[in-house]
Parts: sequence; structure tokens; C-alpha cells
Amino acid sequence: MAACRRGSGEKLARVLCLLAVGVVTVVHAAIDVALVEFILQGERTTTSMKVAGPIFDIAEEDLRAKYSDIMNFTRVRIFDQNVTTCELMDQKATFWATRYFYREAQGNPVMGMFGPGCPTAAASVGHLARAWNKQMMIPIAGDPAIANKKRYPTLTRVSPYIQEDLNLVMFNILNTFKWSTVGILCDDANDLLAIYVPMCTALFDSLRLQYNVSASRFYVNASNTDNVKHYLDEIKSIARVVIIIAHGSRIRPIMLQAYDSGMTNGEYVYFAFELYNSPRFFGYLQWQLPVGIPKPNQTYIPDDGRNEDARTAFKSLFVISLRYEVSDDYKKFTEKVKRVSNESYGYAYGPNEDVNPFAVAYYYALSLYGMVLNDSIRNAGPESKNQLAAAQNGAKLSSLMWGKTFPIVGQKIVINKNGDRDADWSLKQMSADGTFQPVREWIAGPGKRNVTMLPQHLTDPIVWFNRDSQPPNEPRCGYRGIKQECENEQRKILAIALSSVVGLVFICAIATLLIYRKIKLESALSDPWWRVEKEELNQATMKQSSQSLSKLSLKTADNTSHASSVGKTQVFAKIASYKGKTVAVKKMETIRRFNPTRAELKEIKKLRDMVHENINRFVGICVEDNQVQVLTEYCTKGSLSDVMENDALKLDWPFRFSLTNDLISGMSYLHESPIESHGNLTSSNCVIDSRFVLKITDYGMAFLQQFASTKDGDNKSDYFRLLWRAPEHLRAPMPPKGTKLGDVYSFGIIVQEVILRCEPFGSPDVKRLPMDPYAIITEVIKGTNPPLRPHVPKDACPPELYNLMEVAWSEDPEKRPTFKEIRSQFKKIPGVETGNLMDNLLKRMETYATDLEALVMERTEAFLEEKRKSEELLYQVLPKSVAERLKQGKSVEPEAFEKVSIYFSDIVGFTTLSASSTPMQVVDLLNDLYTLFDSILDGFDVYKVETIGDAYMVVSGLPIRNGNLHAREIARMSLMLLEGIKKFKIRHRPTDQLRLRIGLHAGPCVAGVVGLKMPRYCLFGDTVNTANKMESHGEALKIHVSPELKIVLEDFPTFDLTLRGEIEVKGKGLMTTWWLNGENVPEGEAPPVAPPEAPSAEITAAAPTASAAKIAS
Repeated sequence: MAACRRGSGEKLARVLCLLAVGVVTVVHAAIDVALVEFILQGERTTTSMKVAGPIFDIAEEDLRAKYSDIMNFTRVRIFDQNVTTCELMDQKATFWATRYFYREAQGNPVMGMFGPGCPTAAASVGHLARAWNKQMMIPIAGDPAIANKKRYPTLTRVSPYIQEDLNLVMFNILNTFKWSTVGILCDDANDLLAIYVPMCTALFDSLRLQYNVSASRFYVNASNTDNVKHYLDEIKSIARVVIIIAHGSRIRPIMLQAYDSGMTNGEYVYFAFELYNSPRFFGYLQWQLPVGIPKPNQTYIPDDGRNEDARTAFKSLFVISLRYEVSDDYKKFTEKVKRVSNESYGYAYGPNEDVNPFAVAYYYALSLYGMVLNDSIRNAGPESKNQLAAAQNGAKLSSLMWGKTFPIVGQKIVINKNGDRDADWSLKQMSADGTFQPVREWIAGPGKRNVTMLPQHLTDPIVWFNRDSQPPNEPRCGYRGIKQECENEQRKILAIALSSVVGLVFICAIATLLIYRKIKLESALSDPWWRVEKEELNQATMKQSSQSLSKLSLKTADNTSHASSVGKTQVFAKIASYKGKTVAVKKMETIRRFNPTRAELKEIKKLRDMVHENINRFVGICVEDNQVQVLTEYCTKGSLSDVMENDALKLDWPFRFSLTNDLISGMSYLHESPIESHGNLTSSNCVIDSRFVLKITDYGMAFLQQFASTKDGDNKSDYFRLLWRAPEHLRAPMPPKGTKLGDVYSFGIIVQEVILRCEPFGSPDVKRLPMDPYAIITEVIKGTNPPLRPHVPKDACPPELYNLMEVAWSEDPEKRPTFKEIRSQFKKIPGVETGNLMDNLLKRMETYATDLEALVMERTEAFLEEKRKSEELLYQVLPKSVAERLKQGKSVEPEAFEKVSIYFSDIVGFTTLSASSTPMQVVDLLNDLYTLFDSILDGFDVYKVETIGDAYMVVSGLPIRNGNLHAREIARMSLMLLEGIKKFKIRHRPTDQLRLRIGLHAGPCVAGVVGLKMPRYCLFGDTVNTANKMESHGEALKIHVSPELKIVLEDFPTFDLTLRGEIEVKGKGLMTTWWLNGENVPEGEAPPVAPPEAPSAEITAAAPTASAAKIAS
């Protein structure tokens, strides 16, 4: 019949085709069919408008194309713009359905009801569908009560996810691998679809009650690591199978916590659920967490740097998800859905996001409804009333669907006899490329489920992490490892191991070369190689070293102890010449003559046997009556403490790493040597030779302590040398040789010195210690929580070195690493050199040379800066040309100038103003005034000669001659000063106006330098006297000009002068003088502009405009 529909175009041709195959069905008129769609607005759920609407459109279009000859389809979409959640749909759905059925449909229409996609609303509308006998199909699993089809005979569930099926699949997995005990972790965060809590409850109840599985349920908060760890610890004691029911974004934090708790070692197996690939609704369920993956309510998920840890953890995780065939038809269908979604609804799927299978269920529902409705109408006979009755009978239509399989868009849709869709499921595991691939499948069949394996040619594609087979339901020794049989086995293994060790030691003891070693030892002990006679030391060369001069810990009773900020003095290494070589000498006062016993000779032999490039070589011992002198190899660059505290040396990190690496290498060798430990490791006991190789000294000297004389130890400054000692050795007497773990603590303190380049417990910004050494030692002994340790900023060094330092000075000695472990960790620090010794040496020498060059350059720059400042000061005292001749050592002869212009001014009424002001106010006034004057002078070719009180003297035309321009420069300057004084504000008397009186004169003069201690450039001649007379015979706020200057100004017609007339000038007789009123600047020529105002003076003077403005006096 389908072939007839496809091959016929006209109704008559279709009828003939049906007659030819023996099927005669007469349809009098097309039946009206309403497709009623209940849908949420928006895109928040899998069945919302933007998600499911495009699929409904495509399904309706296909129905019209197939069955338009016998059915007229009407689309009825019931929704409200404000109804976007299931809570609101639950309140509206029943009312909407009733209103449509009785008011808009008006009776008993042929109608199919699709949705609503909310559990409670679907159950309510389902009762109406039963009462009306209308076919109803929902795309969700819905309320568990809907599974009772006696109450819902017309309701068919086409949801791909049915909880009962998921429970069965989970039990099938547990049963297959013989697991009967599980722990369930439930987290309802980010649950947009509100499915995780119901899923958790249903699965928990089903496993316990229906399938008799021992299940324990825990509600966790994946964002709280302590909370997750707590419940994982609970599960650890009851199960090895963990089921995680949570949003995809919460799986990774839980798995990382399992990794941190040691529960991803292959002894545990985890299951999670991802119904389909949609980060939008189910989260990003992957081990990898790159920046930019969308997260609900967030733009990006930050990268935590733990992808590799997560990848390891995910090897123990299996994911259960829906399975569907990706056929060509289904691919075309999904492509069309994505296109229509984007074009018609503005809903864009992600690049690899699957089309929502819950929304696709609408397509299956409409397709199934069209099929059974078509069959019912065609099988109802020729009577139209029978056809209509068949189309209206929802229960009959349901019976035609149930218990059957339908092919739709390349998918096999199985509706079981209970009216529920049987979906296919997959069990996925992470493959080698980091993606999850199916390893088990559950394929829906008619009335049953068949389990198949993929791919078929493999015996079992499941790979168990760290195991050959699945983990057992219960470990052999029980969940807590306390079964008696395991304890007995452990005792047996321990007994066998101990017996083997004892036997091996016994055999080795017999097989050793005891006799040979004894003879060799005796020969070595009898050789007095170590003894140095006093005569062999060149006493004439015994002195304090002048090279870098180390604060070596070769301190004896006669040495000054290294103090802290109080009473600290520099301790130098004493040296001598022995057999033509320079050696370092450590003197020690003894209570009796040193006559070594056999045991002490063995210790001396150990010192000679210490040969390593980072161990300072022991030379010998010079014995006197009440003194011993220990001789060691002399290192010219001093101690590590000297180098670190020398601010002149700029030590970069490669250089510091090299010194630290030498220290680690030396201590690793020392700890593996017969000496075993240092016991007195400090930065002063780390010396540096001429090749900048660090060497450890003052080791293995414990045997000498019984001979040493002691001093009063109450001096608190002696506590400085205890700053490197481990807390456990401060609280209790330290073994004579010290301990290895105590050396590790000392190493941590030295690392702090290397990082900060300061004393232990100190700061690079403060030369003195923050606390007295005695107070520091007292706090360390107390063992506070946290314990007192040097403060080192985390950004002061690479984080790896900081962590190494912290673990080295741990309060608990057992937590400190060995030097072998320190060496391994230190090599992993970025920037640590791994080349040979010569390469490192060359780099060190280059660094040293660079530091010296930088130091010389810095000092040179400082010298040049001071020289520049001195020159600037000199130029302010003397003219530059004169100062240059003096700098060159040349004499400055007096020089005659034919024509110069001289300016004199003073303040009218200054004496009265000074009398009513304080000295400080007068100083401030003159400073502000002359700052203004000096700033104006910078804009003219003039030289300020001197200021005396309120008198101000300026000259133009010397020491560099400028022709007749001196008159113009001095005149313009005078006008600008007069303009500035009018705007000048006196700080302590802002309402008063200063009245400046100015006198100008031009003529010859002689200039020269007078004096040696405070040389001054002075002017001599009658011109100076006359200029002064012009000022004294002038008037306030006016510029008084002599006739000589007026003649020169006639060369510059821009100046406005007014004749004053003849006046009697003391010492000069009658003189015809002039007033300088201003300057008329021609159009287009810019007038002279004063420089910026002095900051201390309150001035608002402005320069003249560019137009021919007159500068008034």
C-alpha cells in the first residue's frame, strides 16, 4: 500500500492502484485531525520551544506529505510566553487541555495530544486523555505512576530514557561482573532537567528492593572536596563499585578526589550516566578541561592544570548512555533539524553536540500517530462514520502501536506491550585516544533485551585499569583489610623476609674481607701523615686573609663569635703556608695535649679519605701543648655567607642554582661516606674557591670536641650560630656527629640565605635581624603552630625551590627528604644547569665579569651624574663661558665691553613691609618674587648679576656680545617683569600690591671674576653706577630710561617711550630721561612670551596677544 501511495500522483490513479492489489478503501472526505502540542517557552529543557519546536515542524510537514489525501492536519500549539518551567506548566496544562477540548474543538474531534514534557503535567493531562479516549504521546519518562497503563490506557511513552530500563541495564552490568555491593553518590547541582535526584532515588530503591543488591546512598557536594573525600572514605569501607549520579561538570571533581584518595588504582570501578552528548543539558563529561568549555551560568571553566591526573582517574570510569544508529537517513534528518533550529528558532547546536533525543521523540510520536491513524481509517470500511469513529478511538489507536517495532528515519523504534518505548543503551569506556567508546550494548528487541559485545571480533574489549580482570566485589582481605587469613599471611611473609635478611647478613659477614681490611686499617692508622710539625708552617705568612675574607665557622675559643645585630664582628679565616701552598688554619684551645687514640685515628683517616670536588680537603693537624691547629684547603673567595651578603655582586639565579647544586652534591657525598653527617652545617662552613666552586668544610670534627676548652655560654650573641640547628637538637642534646635529618634542616636555612641574600631569619631590606638570636632560638624551641621559620615571599624564587626549602625545614624530622631525594627534585627546577663542571665554571666566570662591568658602569654613571649637578650649580654662579675657562684651568682676565645694557630694580616700601612681617615671611616673599623673575629671564638674552635684598641686577650684552640687541632684550625683559609684578600675590598679605621701580642704562663696562673661595662675576664702571641712579630716581611701577639707552632703542621703533624731562641726578647733574611705557608689536609678529610661572608664586600674569597690543606699564 505504501508503494501505491509513492507511485501514484492523482487520486484516480491511487484508487486504481489499490484495486490492483486487492485493497479497496473508499475515503469519502479527508478527516480533520488536530495535532495538539503542549510545549514550554524558551530553551531551558529538552522539550522547550526552541529545542522541540523545529522537530515538531518537520514531523508535521512529513505527515502532510504522506497522508494529505485522507487527513487534513491542523497544528494546535498550546503555550504561554511566561511558562518556561515545569513548575508553571504543572499549573497550566490541565486548564489548557480542557479549554481547548470543550471550547475551541467543540466536541469530540480527532486529535492527538503530544506532551506536555513535564512529569506532573503529563500525569494530569493523561487522565483527561483517558476520559476523552484520545491518543496521548509524551517524549519523557514522566511520573512512575504513568507506567500503570490500566490507569493510562491511551498514553504512550516514546521517551528514549525510561528509568525502569536504566535500572535493568545497571543490574545487568552488576550481575555480569558479579558485583553485589555498590555505593551511590548523588549530586543535584546544575540539574537543569531535574532528573538526578529522581534517578538516584529510583535506582537506589530498585537495586535494593527489586534486584537484592546491597546499595548505600550518599548525597554529596562535588564542589566541596572535603565533603566528597568524606563520602569516598565511607564507600571505601563498604564497596568497590561506585555509581555517580550527577551533572557532567561534577564528575571530574569527584574523580580527581578519588584519585587523590588513592581510589583509582584499579581496585575500584566507577559508573556515571550521560544520556546523550550535550554539554548544554548534561555538562561536559570528559577528563580534559581546556579553557573555553561552556559551563552553566559561567562563560568559561578555568584550567586547573590537572588534566593528566583526571585522565588517569577516568581509566576507572564507565559511562552509561543512550545508543542510536547513525544511519545516512538519521544523519540527513539531524542536519535538517539543526538547520531549521537555527533558521526558524535561533537555536544553534554546538559543533559536536548531538540533536536532543528527547526532542526527536516528538518526531517519532507524530510519525507513529500518523501510521496507526492511517491504518485505522483505511481498515474501518467505506462508511465515513466508521472511519471517523476509528480515528477518534484513542485506546484502539494505542493497541495498534503497542508491542510492535517501527522503522523511522533509519532508527528501529520498539514500543513494548506496556506502551513504552524500549531504547538501546551503551556502556562506554575511555579508549587510548582519551575519548569514550562503546564496549557493551543493550539492544531493544520484541519483549526482551539482548546483550551484545562490540566489536564482534574481540573476545572482550573492556580493559581493566591495572588489572587483568574486573575488581572483585570484595577484596580478599575485606574492605578494611582486617580478615584473619590475610593477617596470618602477612606474618608469614614478614618471618620469611626477616629470616632471609638475617641469613644474608650472616653469610656476608663470614665472606667479607675482615682480615685484609684489618691489616690495611692498622697500616693506615700507624702512618702519621696527618701530623704537621710547627716548624713546617711558615709562621711569617700567618696572617688574616685580605681576599673576600670569610666568616668561616672555623671559629675557636680565641675567635670572636658571629653575633646578630648586637655586637657582631667580622671573623676572618687565618691562613698559613704549608709545603708551598696556602692553607686555612683553625685554631682550637685544648684542655690537654692532643694524643689521638685508635678510635680518633680512624676518624682522622676518614677525613683523609673524603675526596670530592665539593668537599674541602683536609690537610692535617698541627699539635702544640694546649692548642691544635686544623689545616684545610684554602678557598680564596670566602664563604657562601660572604658572597650572599655582598651587595656589589649581582648574582643571577643560574649562579645561585650552581652554588646550591654544589652544596647538595657535597652533602649527598658526605651522607653516603663513613662520616655520615656534618652536624654543624652553616653558610659560613660553605666556602668558595677561586673557580667559584662551593666546598663544604668543618666536617668530621666531633672527635676534637672532647679536647676543646669551653667558655661561658651565657652570652646571647653566641646564639647566632644556633640559627641553623634543627629544633629537635635544640630541645635535646645533639649527638656529637649530628644527624642527617638535622643537616637537611640546616640546608633549608641556607636556601633561605641564598634566596634572600641575607642572614638566617633576616630580610634583604633590613640589615638587622627582626629578632634577637636568643629570642629566635627560644621561639623555635617552643615549637609553636605554625613553627617559627624564616619569612620568604613565595614570589622571591621559583616555586619548586620554595617547596624544597619548606619541606627541608619541616618540624617533623621524618617529613624531611634525604639529600638524594633533594638532588632529584632540585634537578627538576627550571634553569638548573646540568652541564659539566667546566661549562658551569666558564658561565660563572662570565657572570662574575659581567657583574664587575655592571658595577664599573654603575659607578661611572653615578660620577657623571654628580659631575653634571656640579656643573649646573657652577653655571648658576658664573656665566657658562667663564665657567668653562675655569674648568679648563685657564685664568679669566677682566674684559672690557663697549656697550651693554644694565637693569636695576627694587621694591618701593620694602623696608616698611619687612618691618611688619616675620623673617620667614620675608624670605618666602623674596623667594616667590625672584623665582618669578628668574623664570621670566630664561626667555631673554640676559645674565642675572646678583640680588641684594630687594635689589635685582641684570645685564645684557655680556659675557657674549650681541651687538645692539642688548637694549631690546633688557627693555622687553623690563616690560615683562613689570607686567608680572602687577599680578604677583603676597602669601601673607594677598591684598597688598608690590611696587617695582626699574632703572635702565646703556654704556661701557668691565667684567671679571673676583675672589677665590666664593668667586663672583662682577661688573665695574660708571655705567653700573648710572643704571643704579636711574632706578633710585625713578618711580614705582615705571621703567626709567637713561638718554644713552634711549638712543640705542631708537634702532627698534616698536618701543613706546615718553619724555620725562630734565631731572637733577646726584653725582651726574642734569639729565634728560625717559619713561618706557610698552612695545607696539607689528601685526603678524609674535611678541616675547614669558616662560611658565614659578610654582611657588601665586601669579596670573599673561603674555600679550599676537595682535598689535600695547604692553602698558
